[in-house]
Amino acid sequence: TVEANTGQTARNATVTIKDTQRPTAPQAIVSVTQELPTLTIAENENTQNIEAVGGKVSLSIITTNIPFGELSVVSTDGWCNAAIENGKLEITVQSNTGDDTPERQTELTISSVKLPGIEAKLTVIQLGTKPVLQIPVGSDAPSFGYQGGSQIIALTTNILDIGIVYDNQPSSIWCSAIITNKQLTITVTPNTGETERYVTITLSAEDVPSVTITVTQAPVPSLEVTDNTVSFESTGGNKIVDITTNIPVNDWSALSDATWCHVEQSSDHLTIIADVTPGLEERTATITVSSTLIPLPKTITVTQGKIDTGTDFSITGYENQIFDVAFYNNATTSKLALDANGNGRLATTNSNLMIKSIKAAGGSEIFIGRKEASGDIKLAVNNHAIQWRTKTNDDATALIGTVAEFLLRFNAAASVTTYEFEADIDLMDQTWAPITSTFSKTIDGKHYKIYNLNVNLGTLTGSTNNRGGIVATLSGVIRNLHIASGEITYSGGLNGRFVGGLVGVLSSNGKIIGCSNAANITGDAFAGGICGQLNGTADTVDETQIIGCANYGNITLTGERGGGVVSTTTFGTVTACYNTGNVTAIDYLGGVGGRLGTSNSSNHASKFSACYNVGTVTGTTLSRTGALGYHSMGTLTLDGYSYYKEGCTNGTGTASGSLNNNVFAFSDINWPTNDDSKNWGIGDGTNGNYWSSVGSWNEETPTYPKLYWE
Repeated sequence: TVEANTGQTARNATVTIKDTQRPTAPQAIVSVTQELPTLTIAENENTQNIEAVGGKVSLSIITTNIPFGELSVVSTDGWCNAAIENGKLEITVQSNTGDDTPERQTELTISSVKLPGIEAKLTVIQLGTKPVLQIPVGSDAPSFGYQGGSQIIALTTNILDIGIVYDNQPSSIWCSAIITNKQLTITVTPNTGETERYVTITLSAEDVPSVTITVTQAPVPSLEVTDNTVSFESTGGNKIVDITTNIPVNDWSALSDATWCHVEQSSDHLTIIADVTPGLEERTATITVSSTLIPLPKTITVTQGKIDTGTDFSITGYENQIFDVAFYNNATTSKLALDANGNGRLATTNSNLMIKSIKAAGGSEIFIGRKEASGDIKLAVNNHAIQWRTKTNDDATALIGTVAEFLLRFNAAASVTTYEFEADIDLMDQTWAPITSTFSKTIDGKHYKIYNLNVNLGTLTGSTNNRGGIVATLSGVIRNLHIASGEITYSGGLNGRFVGGLVGVLSSNGKIIGCSNAANITGDAFAGGICGQLNGTADTVDETQIIGCANYGNITLTGERGGGVVSTTTFGTVTACYNTGNVTAIDYLGGVGGRLGTSNSSNHASKFSACYNVGTVTGTTLSRTGALGYHSMGTLTLDGYSYYKEGCTNGTGTASGSLNNNVFAFSDINWPTNDDSKNWGIGDGTNGNYWSSVGSWNEETPTYPKLYWE
C-alpha cells in the first residue's frame, strides 16, 4: 500500500521478505518506485472554442498518472458544466444565440482531492452571434529557432473569410501561414543567414479589428575568433581576443589544454592569461572554443617563447611552482617558474643583480645570495623547508650553493663528513650564527667566497667561550674557503677568549689550508685574522697546521694579542701565509703571529715557515710587536725564511730583541726565490710549492708573493 506522493520528486523504497526462523536463508527483495503525479492538458488544447449554439463536447486531452476516478472538474460559470467520464473530459455548454450576442468564456479546473496543489486549467470560449477574431493573450509574437518549424495559434472566431497579409517578406520566401479548423498554422523554413529575420502577419475580416502577429527567427548560430594565434613573452601576462558570435555566452565555452595557459570568457571576447614560463624551451597550448550549436569548434594556438639567457634553477620538492623573486638592494622584481621536473630559468635583468630570495605561494623566503651570472642554482625542499643536498653517488658530501643552505649551519646527518661549496655566496643582511661547538668534519670552499659575513659575537667570557667567523673550535679541516668581506665584533674585557676570522681555536689534528679572510675584526683581545689560537696536541708541532692562507682584514683591539694570521700559538705550524691587514693592539701582536708560545713549563712548540707581512702593526710596547710579535716561552722554529715590509712594523718581536737570521725585511738582497725546500716553491700547494709567484723587489716598487690559489 502506497500513500499519495505530494513531494517534489519521485521516490523509492525497498521491501525485504525474510524467514525469521531461518536467518541465513535467502531473502526476497522488492523495489518500489513511486513517480511524481502528473496532470496536464495536451499541447495547443488548453483553449477550447465552442460554437454559439452550445451542446456537448467530448475531449481526450488529459494526460495524467492519477486514476481518472480520483479527478474532479469545476467550472467558474453556470453556463458551462464539465465532468470526467471514461477518461474523457465531457463539456456541456448552453446556447449563446440571439441578436448580436458577444462571446463568453470560463475556466475549468481539473484536480484531485488526494493531491492538493496538483491541477490543470482549461479555458472554454463560447462564441456569440457578434463577429469576433481573436488569438490567446501572449501568442502574438511567436519566435523560431534557426532550424525553422511550425507553430499553431488557436483562433477565437466565428468568421469564415479571414484574410492573411505579410508586411515585408513574401510568404514564398521563408514564412507561410494557413487557417484550418480555427487554427492558424505558421511554418518557417531554416534560416541559413547570420542575422535575425522577422515578418508581420496581419489577420483581417469585416466588422472586427485586425490581429497582428510578429514572427521572428534566430539566425544560424555563428562564432568567429579574431586571432587564431597568440604569442607571449617568457614573463607571461594577458591578452584579449575578440569573439564575434550570435550565440548566448552560456551556450559556448573556451577551454585550454595546458595548466599554464588560462582563459576567461566574456560575451564578446576572451582574456588569455599565460603564467611565467620555466623558460627552458618554447611551449604551446591550444584553446578550443566550441558550442553544441555550431558543427566545428574554433581553435586558438598560444605560444610562449623560451628564456634565452638567465639563471637556471633546479629545485626538488618545488615542481610546477611559480616564485616571486627579489633582488638585493634593488627594487626590481621578477618571477621564476619550474616545470614538472623542478627545472626553470630566471630571465636575466642584464645587470648581473644579486638574487636575494625566492618565495613560493604559502612558503617563506628562501635566501639565495647569488649573482645572476654565477651559474646554476640547485636546492632541495620539503614542505617549504630547505633540505641538504649531497653529491651524486657520494652521500658523505653535502653541498652549499646558496645562503639558505649555509644558514643550515653544517647540521647534516652524521653520515656526512664533508661540506662542499658550489659558488660564491653573499649573506647580504642575513644574520649568521657561527658554530659554537667543536667541529671535526671537513669544509671545502673550492675557492669560493663568502661576502658580508657580519657577526656580533657578543660578550665572550670564560675559558670555553672561543669563537670564529665560521666555527669556534676546529679539529677537522677547512680548506679553500675565502671570507671576502664582513665585520666581526665582540667584547669581553682584556682577557676575552680567542677569536678568529675563520676559527677560534685550531685544536689537535685541525688544519686550515688555502683560505683567506678580508673581514675586519674589532674587539678587546686575543684575535687573529685566520685563527685565534693554534693549540694542537702537546709536544707536537706538525700535527696542527695553517697552510697557504692570507689575511686582508684589519684587526683592531683594545687589549693584547693580535695577529694577522694567528693571535696565539702553543703547539702547531704556520706555513706559507701572509698578512696585508693592519693590526692594532696594546701588546703581544704581529703581522703574521701575535704571541708565540705562552708557557715554558708546558714545552710550547711553534713553527713558522715562508710567511710575510706587509700590513701595519701598531702596538704600545714596541719590544712585543713585529712581523712575528713576541716570543719568550717554549720553542719557536723559524724555518724557510720569513719577511716583512720595512717601516710597517714597530718592534723586533722577541724578548731579546731579535728574531734570528731567518726573518728579513724585504729588500733588493732579501727576497724569496723559487725553492720548495724553503716552502717558497711555485706550484700547486703541495710539497713546499705553495706560491703562484714569489714576486720581485722591482726597484723599490715591489710586487709581493702570491699564493698558489691566487
